Amino acid sequence: MFPVFIRVIVSLWMCVWLNSMVQAQVLTDTLYLDENFVRTSDKSTATYLRYTAFNMAIEEELVKTFYITGEKYSEYPVQKNSTTISYNREWYKNGQLKYEEQIQNNFSTGERRRWYDNGQLYYLYTDLGSQAEATTFYRDGARKRIETFESNKPIQGRCFTKSGQDTTFFPHEENPVFPGGLENMYKYLSKNIKYSKTAYKQKAQGNVILQFVVTKNGQIENIKVVKSLHPDLDKESIRVTASMPAWEPGKQEGVPVNVRYTLPIRFKL
Repeated sequence: MFPVFIRVIVSLWMCVWLNSMVQAQVLTDTLYLDENFVRTSDKSTATYLRYTAFNMAIEEELVKTFYITGEKYSEYPVQKNSTTISYNREWYKNGQLKYEEQIQNNFSTGERRRWYDNGQLYYLYTDLGSQAEATTFYRDGARKRIETFESNKPIQGRCFTKSGQDTTFFPHEENPVFPGGLENMYKYLSKNIKYSKTAYKQKAQGNVILQFVVTKNGQIENIKVVKSLHPDLDKESIRVTASMPAWEPGKQEGVPVNVRYTLPIRFKL
């Protein structure tokens, strides 16, 4: 009877454990996304699929994205518990880790790393408190650059040839810029945005938050609303943003690249 009693206890424990696991992980419905990560209802045109797992034990959402063919693309946490340490991660389609960033209280902490698709470390960013240091490498592992930051602003840096000799320095990353800078952009928005009669009568106020891509040619593409305010004001935000003059494109290692940009537009009566 003793072995049977042990099996009963084990079986009951396994049932309780499995039930707690089911309760701890709550999954949302799968979202299908096109190549620009815009939601699509047509699975045949999707490039990615995404779902969110909510872990009730640590009060954290983990948003997971996969290639439509099943390979893991990325995962990132949305935290409610400030003591929890998690990671943003991205993968190449071949399974090699592409990017890793430590997250606490929804902010980056510690180190950030990026790899080439062959597994060689490409970028290492180390948070040192009041200062930070970033190093990049060539595909063969030779050091390419080193930069020092203070309050998120670069204060010094050096670039190297593959043989290790000093060469002309340029920033590792440069954000896209509206002509004349941020102040000019808000002047442009203030001058060109119009309230619709309906939104005015309904006293709609607040922020519309847009995401779009500034291409390597400085053009605005793939505008989408990530926080809606009012249908008319959402449309007006998209219209004015689409009509912007060409930006100075963002750069990585001195080369123009496409950059995803988030823009809040405030409407106030």
